[in-house]
Amino acid sequence: MPLYFSKTKPMPNWCSTSYVVTGDKKEVRDLYEKMKSLEEREKPLVENDFGVTWLGNLVTLLGRSWKEVYCRGEWSGLIVDIEDNELRFYTMTAWSELQQLRHFLQEKYPSLTFYFRSEEPGMCIFQTNDAGGIYFPERYKVEHWDEEDEYCTDLEEVFDMVSDITGTTVQNLEEMNKAIDQYNEVHEHEPIYVYVFETVED
Repeated sequence: MPLYFSKTKPMPNWCSTSYVVTGDKKEVRDLYEKMKSLEEREKPLVENDFGVTWLGNLVTLLGRSWKEVYCRGEWSGLIVDIEDNELRFYTMTAWSELQQLRHFLQEKYPSLTFYFRSEEPGMCIFQTNDAGGIYFPERYKVEHWDEEDEYCTDLEEVFDMVSDITGTTVQNLEEMNKAIDQYNEVHEHEPIYVYVFETVED
């Protein structure tokens, strides 16, 4: 849900999700090796429009038909830390984080926990299942056009950031929204958006 959101903002339909997967070392390694083996193929396991990192390839490799598990999207940024039993990767998927796919992977790897943070600005969906903030403690995102997005753990950080951008002292939500309204009217090509991540349960 947004703290500040303009109706004129573009409406992309792709959701970016960051994952951190933890659990039994053998299962972490096995999932990593399977995903890595798919990345290293010259041709995708299943013909598709995404390529070797299409999520349907992973579903197929794990013994399920991609037609039975919604998997429209692909992964990237695959890294593993075996010593800490952590696997990290990103996905770009249609409309939202692929809960059905995640549940399928959890069935295949019972010891693993999939922490995620997902962002779909077009429909204003910002979510995380990391309620304890173990891997994704930030609960807010400040977006300022072509500058790097900033993630904040609390509203005080958000207020400080908006104050720096707008040159106006911001100490509460009312002052923040007023400052952003005034700023965006003058800087329509360099707008500010502030989002809050909803904590969801599986």
